[in-house]
Amino acid sequence: MRPIDALVASVGIATIIVWTVLQNDVRVRPVVAALMVVLALACAGEVALTGWRWTTLIACLAGTLTLIAVLAPITRASVIYVAAVPLTGLYTIMLAASAVYPPVTAPGAAGPYRVGTTPLDLASNSAARSQAARTDPAPEINVWYPIARPERRARSLRARLDGIAAWLAARADTAVISGARPVAAVAPFPVLLYFSGWEGTRVDDVFAIEGLASDGFVVASVTYGARAPGQSQEDHRRELARLERPMEFSSEASARESIARAEERVRSRARDAHDVLDVLARLDAHDPSGRFTGRLDLNRIGIFGYSLGGAVAAEATWLDPRFKAAANLDGWHFGEVAEQGLDRPYLFMSDATPLPTAADFSSRNPATRTVASLNERDNRQSMRNMLRHGGIYVVIAGTTHVNFSDAALRSPLRRLTGAGPLSARRAYLIFETYLRLFFAHYVAEAQPSRDALRALRFPEAQVQIWEPPANAAAGTAAVTR
Repeated sequence: MRPIDALVASVGIATIIVWTVLQNDVRVRPVVAALMVVLALACAGEVALTGWRWTTLIACLAGTLTLIAVLAPITRASVIYVAAVPLTGLYTIMLAASAVYPPVTAPGAAGPYRVGTTPLDLASNSAARSQAARTDPAPEINVWYPIARPERRARSLRARLDGIAAWLAARADTAVISGARPVAAVAPFPVLLYFSGWEGTRVDDVFAIEGLASDGFVVASVTYGARAPGQSQEDHRRELARLERPMEFSSEASARESIARAEERVRSRARDAHDVLDVLARLDAHDPSGRFTGRLDLNRIGIFGYSLGGAVAAEATWLDPRFKAAANLDGWHFGEVAEQGLDRPYLFMSDATPLPTAADFSSRNPATRTVASLNERDNRQSMRNMLRHGGIYVVIAGTTHVNFSDAALRSPLRRLTGAGPLSARRAYLIFETYLRLFFAHYVAEAQPSRDALRALRFPEAQVQIWEPPANAAAGTAAVTR
């Protein structure tokens, strides 16, 4: 619950109590007037600091009705009592909603930098493929990058007020800043690409991206579904519906069609990753805004993604040798990489879904049989490819697929998020720690070394590390529990 929510509720309920108990006593009118002013300011602050969340609408409605009730010429005690009950109920609902759906804040430790973000203009940095060659809409790119932290010893009054506002709104004082200049650095920044899940219309791992940017990476997140210039609203709705249509396994035919869509979507987005690297190369050569000219180290590039985006990351790395390493956050593998594997560092993190049983394969439910087949195939191919090329395989007990995205942090009630029994913040800490250490070693080429990955001790994580055949005998594996 945010302090600003508690402030609105407490002032609103105090106003109702004073109004109800003392009613039209002339002596308390100054107190009621003062409470009304504070309530109005608190409601305005709620909107200014947090925006129009649905819990904010409840707060504003309760505050507005309270002010109307107090200002109305009501003299009958029974009417006042009747009006006070639903108003108090509204504040109670607001507090309950704020507790069940609190603002999502990053649970991970911040790196040495704050984070800036800016959209990348594809009109002036167009990707190579034409729209006719795509199965998805043209990608949108948002760039997340390190910016300087202010000196704490010289914090201005504005900075202090910003910190107070951040506390009231329960957001980090190191919130992402749009359009800021990158931090001055001697060396160019290593680069990462990020792809989201099936729909691809939103960024599923904002906090992980922010953590990596705060470590000194430039991260380009790739999403789809924005309305193209000149596109009609109806065409845009149809396009979004096509993107959001889920995989469907209710019959053998629908399962085959869904898997074919997944294969094509992964291959298409992997080609987009190749094109985005070309766009970033042009940006590094000449950025009209001056932010990134000469600031991107295109010899140190990695890629990661969640769910289908993890499959895209693996396929893009197989396709484009410019990627030095890839991380897959609990995604089935599709495309060529599913058969061929990767000959570069590869981190695959998975939830604790057990391997399918004979009962799953013989189930009368087509969806159960198809999911069992996909899980078995993916596990078999992953193990074979890691034995062949090397890799890191992390299984986190007590998690589900949702735990590898920000969605698990949206509510403490697992029933509402679909997260596993492991604390969502604990699960996030584990997968983000492995992700940051992996890219620090294999892309940034900085300490901590690969041994730091072996040395991590999370009781919930089962880790298998296969050495590449060039460094160790093929088929050897180190297991850490």
